[in-house]
Parts: sequence; structure tokens; C-alpha cells
Amino acid sequence: MSKKLTLLSTLFISSALFAQKDTIQTKVLDEVVVTANKLEQKQSSTGKVITVITKAQIEKNPGKTVAQLLNEQAGITINGALNNAGSVQTVYMRGASAGRTLLLMDGIPLNDPSTITTDFDLNLFSINDVERIEVCRGAQSTLYGSDAIAGVVNIITIKKDIRKPVNVKATVGFANKNTTKNNVQLFGKVDKLTYTARFAQLKTDGFSSAYDSTGNKNFENDGYKGNAANASVQYQATSKLFFRTFIQHSYYKADIDASAFVDKRNYYIDNKVLNTGAGFNFKTDVWNVVGNYQYSQTRRHYDDNFSTGSATYATNDYNGVGNYYELYASVKLNKNFTLLAGNDYRYANMDGRYYSSGFGPSAYKDTSMNQYSAYASALFSELNDKLHIELGGRYNKHSRYGNNNTYTFNPSYTISDAWRVFASVA
Repeated sequence: MSKKLTLLSTLFISSALFAQKDTIQTKVLDEVVVTANKLEQKQSSTGKVITVITKAQIEKNPGKTVAQLLNEQAGITINGALNNAGSVQTVYMRGASAGRTLLLMDGIPLNDPSTITTDFDLNLFSINDVERIEVCRGAQSTLYGSDAIAGVVNIITIKKDIRKPVNVKATVGFANKNTTKNNVQLFGKVDKLTYTARFAQLKTDGFSSAYDSTGNKNFENDGYKGNAANASVQYQATSKLFFRTFIQHSYYKADIDASAFVDKRNYYIDNKVLNTGAGFNFKTDVWNVVGNYQYSQTRRHYDDNFSTGSATYATNDYNGVGNYYELYASVKLNKNFTLLAGNDYRYANMDGRYYSSGFGPSAYKDTSMNQYSAYASALFSELNDKLHIELGGRYNKHSRYGNNNTYTFNPSYTISDAWRVFASVA
């Protein structure tokens, strides 16, 4: 078995701003993040390269999609982010290929087993569902698996600081090309129970995805209509234990073209996804135990009428089902040492069917895979919280690819308020 070593060169980051009106130095807020090591910690206490897109930033960009916001982040390219609504949106981080950046929703992996790279379609996410986004760059496979080689994007939907029993929020937006964007949210807290429910819709006539280089071919507009609905309930059983359950359903239908320069009428796709699951969190000053389960179901349908009024046509259907569970715990041994260990299990299957009036039906049998993983990580801090070291390892047992191991070594040192040096070997 060949082995590969990835070494990320030492990086420096600046984290200080200076006031213009006086000589007082103002530090950027030290965000609390969870994606770096699966536990809450200040952003300055990890050697990972993390960017947080806050709720305030999201609200200042109401016309943008999740893909467009991510596309503005350093080191990330979303292919199709600025194209017509419904275009395929593929995540590329730090030059890595598709499927090498893991998308999470509230810490739980999102993927589509019916695609070759298994990456999740960002069109199925409404920006109105998002409370914040944590982008963690660099190798994260020790804690998150082989699809996190380039990094992790954690899309967080859980609302915090809800105090009133009933809250209602609704927005309506209009733009050119008959674009409408609607959103309604209902959320609140009653005693120990917190609930949220959202519905969002985006509709537009769009423009032709194919480019008419002559300007006289009368290419048709490629329209889009998408809905996203989700709900979640959290129950704080005790001061240390809470439970959560959630469900999300997203659907969109979009017109598409034959190629970059060839228009096509009566050719559309409609995709839908269902995610549902439950989890718990037990947390004390020393222990933090987390368990999650998620069931996902995706369907992609392509309908191609070769020409208007023609009896020839073709359809493609792809279906995928995934099951995921994880259980992990961290223990704070003292002020310097924290240990984290856990395991997860993934099962996925997919099937597809192609039918053409010219070639007849073609289908392939259900295909499935499963993977069991166990991992552990040790976190060390010293020298007045300036030195931080993470050392971890992971074991994977895959139904098709056999047994594999990976590891991470990630030291960092804070020189001053403005400078920090860190490295990653994985």
C-alpha cells in the first residue's frame, strides 16, 4: 500500500486592528468554534485555519446564496456559484478535487451517495436556514474521515439565545428576471423546550445558461423554483443533558441547457433531499459526550425532451440513501491536557435508471458500502496558553477498500496579539 504525506507550510496570520480615533489597540473578537476538534474552544487556541461567517455577515448579504458566500472566502472556489440558479455547485478547497471537502450540517456529514464524488448539492440549502458557517481549512481526516482531506465546512442551523415562547420572522424580496425570495420562521422557548421551524422559497425566470455568441439564436431563459423546509426541537432535560431531533426537506426544479454554447428546450432537472435524525449532548466541566444519528434520502431526476413536439425523449433517475451514527467523548484531564475519542459508522446505497426512446431502458442494481471508524486525539496547551499541540489518529474499516489508518500532528504558537505561527502534518 502506498503512503502519502501532506505537509502544510508554516503560516502567519494577523489578528489585530487599530483604532483610528485614539491609540487604544482593539483585538478582533476571539470566536468560540466547534469544528476544529469537535469541542467548544476559542479560535486562538487551535492551530487550524478557521474562518467564521457570522449571522451578522449573513444578514448583510440577503441576496446571496450559501455558495456565493463560501465563494468569497480565501482558499475556496465554488464552481457554478455565480452562474444561473440551479447550476451544479462543486466545492474546491485549496486546489483539492471535488469530494475532498466535507460539508457538515450542525456537525453531521452531508453527502449524496448517488454521485461519483458523493458531494452534497449546495442548491438544496437555503441561506435563511443558516445561523453561522465555520470553514476549517487543511487536512481534517483524523476526526472527520477521508472526505475531509482539504477541509471542512460546517453549516450551523441551531439558533441560540432564544428566550421568548413565540417569535415570528418573515421576509419578502424581489429582484430582476421576476425573481422572488420568501422566508418565514417560527421559533421559541417554552420552559425546557426550544423549537424552530423555517420555510424558504426562491423563484426566478433566470437567464440562458448557454452563451449565444451570435446574439440572434433566441436562447430561452432557464428558470428555477426551489423550496426548503426544516424543523428542530431541543429539550434541556437537565443542566448537563439535552436532546435534539430535526428534519429537513429541500426540493428544486431547474431548466438546463445542452452545453456552454448549445441551448436546449424542455430539458430540466428536479432534485430533492430529506435529512432527519436525533442526538444528545451530556456536558460537565470535565466531560463532554455527544451522540448523533442521521438518515438521508436523495433523488435526482433528469428529463430531456429532445425537441418540442417530438416523440423522442430520455430520462435519468438516481437515488441514494445514507445512514450515519457517531458517538464520541472528550475529557479534560487538567488545564493542559484534553483527550477526545470516538467512533462512527456509515452505510450508503444507491441505484439508477436510464430510459431513452431511442435505446430503451437501462438500469443497474443497488450498490452499497459501509465503513466503521475509530479515532482519538490529544490536545495539549502550555506556556500561558501560547503553545498548542494536537496529535491524533484514525482507523477506517471499509467494506470495499479494506483497512486504512491516518494521523495528524498540528502544533501552533502565539507570538503576540498580532502573530501566530502554526503547521500541520497529516
